[in-house]
Amino acid sequence: MDATSEQWLALHNYQDALNLNQAYIRGEIPGPLDAETGDLVPGLLRLHEYGLLTHSSQPFKPVQREHRNQNGGWWQEWRQRPYITFLAPQQDRIPKTAVEKFTLLLLMHPAIVTIVAYGKADRSYRTNINGDHIVTAYKLALSAEDLAKEDFKTETSVAAEYYHVFEKRDELHPVIRAQCLDITVASRSWDEDIDLAKLVEDLAIEAGIQRDYCEDLEPAGDSVSIEEQMAAAYNALCDESETEHE
Repeated sequence: MDATSEQWLALHNYQDALNLNQAYIRGEIPGPLDAETGDLVPGLLRLHEYGLLTHSSQPFKPVQREHRNQNGGWWQEWRQRPYITFLAPQQDRIPKTAVEKFTLLLLMHPAIVTIVAYGKADRSYRTNINGDHIVTAYKLALSAEDLAKEDFKTETSVAAEYYHVFEKRDELHPVIRAQCLDITVASRSWDEDIDLAKLVEDLAIEAGIQRDYCEDLEPAGDSVSIEEQMAAAYNALCDESETEHE
């Protein structure tokens, strides 16, 4: 097990997870980001101040064409829609009502596709799309003329049935993992460069989520400990059981 994995396993609460992920994004621990992510870093880090732990993203890229000379030469064209995937806590410093309003605002926004996946065994989710939403597409041909006749093929897509999963998610304490929503937002447009991080931040503010996770601010209180989260989860199960038997 590498040092980074040991760090993820040693997390005590959600604030620890946010701090470690920010260190990763800043390049302070092993695992450099893709070069294309560089321009997104300020926005991704800012979302962590609202308790939103980003773990997958890509920037907007308009249609790009390239000629390759290998093996006799061929042409390719590709395009990208921007997307961001992040965790949002349901039981920590953010009020549950604010999280619920936030997800509704995301699902109702006309410019984005949203998938809200719950940390439950049945992999339940809410979304405003049917099927796949392509975020990277390409086409290939032997000549520029033939390329213009080709249809774009899917390279990467997001869909509720196989939403992006936090790559270190299985190394987080299961209580932390179970209490988080896994949310993906993606642009609907191939042609517009939407600042998704700013859009998500604005909707979080509108929902009443505050910057309670800033590294440079003294928090009002510590993040809920593992023991407290386990007690809350146990009490919730007891309440559900009592309701079912009334």
